[in-house]
Amino acid sequence: MIWLFAGGGQAEIGTSAGRVGGLVNFFTKHYPNCQFKRKTPVRRTLAPKANKKPHAHGKTGESLAQEIRERLELSLRYESPCDVILVIDDLDCRDLDQCRERLLRAVDSVSEAEQIDRYVGFAAPELEAWLIADWDHSFGEHPDYRGERQAGMRHWLRNDGEVPFRDPETFGDYDPERDSCSRKLSNLIIESTVQGSHNEGRDRYSKSTHTPGMLLSIDPARVASRCPIFRELHEFLSAPCK
Repeated sequence: MIWLFAGGGQAEIGTSAGRVGGLVNFFTKHYPNCQFKRKTPVRRTLAPKANKKPHAHGKTGESLAQEIRERLELSLRYESPCDVILVIDDLDCRDLDQCRERLLRAVDSVSEAEQIDRYVGFAAPELEAWLIADWDHSFGEHPDYRGERQAGMRHWLRNDGEVPFRDPETFGDYDPERDSCSRKLSNLIIESTVQGSHNEGRDRYSKSTHTPGMLLSIDPARVASRCPIFRELHEFLSAPCK
């Protein structure tokens, strides 16, 4: 059993209580010999105000580290220990080693987890980089985008958005004021869906609905060939889970 502690929100959970995609569904499909259980993000079951839909919340960085400490301690208190603790977060153009060390410290702070194998991986800069890396199987095959529309989006992202399709993990520059990328890859994808005549009258890209569904369509080996940070995660999970 692998316990998954992920940053982020709707894209990591999937919509409709996980029925459409999400990271657990992605890992379960592509690494079928392992069982995955999501510990974070946590889905809120009650709406904060009347007549408002329930929504999920997710955390990243130091807030994720704190949530890992709390939920890992509770899980080990009331459940049988897992075999692997898997932590996934968006890197958001931050320093890889510093972010990994912070999240590892969060796991190590729970004494009951000392004997459990653990791995901290990242989507760099966001989960959408994995979709860019295997465009043919994500946007290229999705019914909302395939054909002329995805071709126009790709052209706009490559030229106006300056998205490097061959090495999408290199996209973006760190903004210290935001503690994140100066430009969000997911926002550029959204913008690409409203640019050009091929998008007139069509729905915008949704990070909460399109991303989790497309994660099920991509080929991890293809993503690994273009994303070195993802490749480390892929190789870690491929050993026991295939």
